[in-house]
Amino acid sequence: MAILGGGPGGPVGSSNSFTGTANALEIVGNHISGLSGLSNFDNNAAELINFETGSYYCVLQFIPTRSDTDSADSQCRVYFNDTIVLVMPTSSGSATTNIGQPTRLIVPAYTQLKVDQLNVSNTSNLTGGIAITGELYR
Repeated sequence: MAILGGGPGGPVGSSNSFTGTANALEIVGNHISGLSGLSNFDNNAAELINFETGSYYCVLQFIPTRSDTDSADSQCRVYFNDTIVLVMPTSSGSATTNIGQPTRLIVPAYTQLKVDQLNVSNTSNLTGGIAITGELYR
């Protein structure tokens, strides 16, 4: 069954049905996934996902998204225990950099993991999200 809830998945042993977006991750067997859904953000960061790992470490792949067609620069930031450990530039339009390019990180046990997104060009409202997949090791 889902330990942290949300995201794509269902109870272990049944269909892998989509249960909606969530602020945590879905754990099925040794696999982890999470979808933030699209969120609006401006020069004030919008929190996309926030959870604490359990008594396991995991290798997670982060795939940031943007659905805007302008070229405003934005960042998707990953925090471990309130410390930024990864910044992924996510620009759209003609300035596309790494949209959809996965980045992998090892996440230690009992780590508070947060992902947010921020417009670094101006104060206009943008739309984006994060998809996370990975494996956990108990």
